[in-house]
Amino acid sequence: MCSCLNEWEMSQATLTPAILHRQRLVRRLHPTGATCRRASRRPSQRRSRRRVAPGRHRRGRVRSPRDQIGTPAAWEDDFTGYVVDYGSYPDQQRAHFSLRDARHTLENASEGTGLEGSIYAGLEALTSDLLGREWQRDDGAAMKIGRCLIDANWGHSTNVVYQFCRQSPHASILLPSHGRFVGASSNPFSEYKRRPGDRVGLNWRVPSINGKRAIRHVIYDTNWWKSFTHARLAVSMGDRGCLSVFGDRPDMHRMFAEQVTAEYYIKTEGRGRTVDEWKARPEQPDNHWLDCLVGCAVAAAMQGALLFGTDNQATNRRDRVSFKDLQRKKRS
Repeated sequence: MCSCLNEWEMSQATLTPAILHRQRLVRRLHPTGATCRRASRRPSQRRSRRRVAPGRHRRGRVRSPRDQIGTPAAWEDDFTGYVVDYGSYPDQQRAHFSLRDARHTLENASEGTGLEGSIYAGLEALTSDLLGREWQRDDGAAMKIGRCLIDANWGHSTNVVYQFCRQSPHASILLPSHGRFVGASSNPFSEYKRRPGDRVGLNWRVPSINGKRAIRHVIYDTNWWKSFTHARLAVSMGDRGCLSVFGDRPDMHRMFAEQVTAEYYIKTEGRGRTVDEWKARPEQPDNHWLDCLVGCAVAAAMQGALLFGTDNQATNRRDRVSFKDLQRKKRS
């Protein structure tokens, strides 16, 4: 199971998790994860599994004994994803709200603490609930979260997130995460020079430990993973690789849909490659559940989820040519 926690800007000090399970999120309704893997099932089993009608899955229930599942996100081994649940901590007790009008904040939930203390207390309470509980599948089996990412990009919370991930009782499954904007003019992750101790995946990497923060963290290409996540939302319900949301009432997911579609991409060319560069919509500043959803997808990839065709993804890496070789080729 996968989970990703993301802090809203601490002027309101509200912490937002996202939790994933079934029933497709459609864009017309207007997105820091852990994974537990099982062996792939036979093709006949896959076909019968995908015939289940949407809207029959309860909130907070993991769907199938054969799924690759996560909290907040549940994933099959072929990157078919399911939204089990989502919400904010502290609970706002409203179906629709924004960062600007959030009433219940971490500061209110942990009286007598400063900014860093309220963040730490919120992370402690939230991880105790999400990581300490068992998530029940439809067949009655119990699952637990196997990987949880916590967004550590916000400067005021970075040190607190690292401290918490190091001291938490759930330290073995917690990992700080950093999204990096990799535009067309940037060096792609495929050209990253691997160092001893590094763990490298598809547009994500876990560098070896160095510096003052003696804890490992994950870095990923936000542009690539946002495009990947939105592509999963565009897949038809029932096809492999689709991403869906629980329930059968589209209106209850209005806020979730607004945040997941809070950004748009612009195809940009540079250095011989074309990249989707994602930009925020000025009319929709809140994109927190999109960040959580992307983090869940990264965590699922770390745990072994793999979309067919991405394992042998071609890299447009150009060989270096010296000026001497160019001159020699010109003379010949």
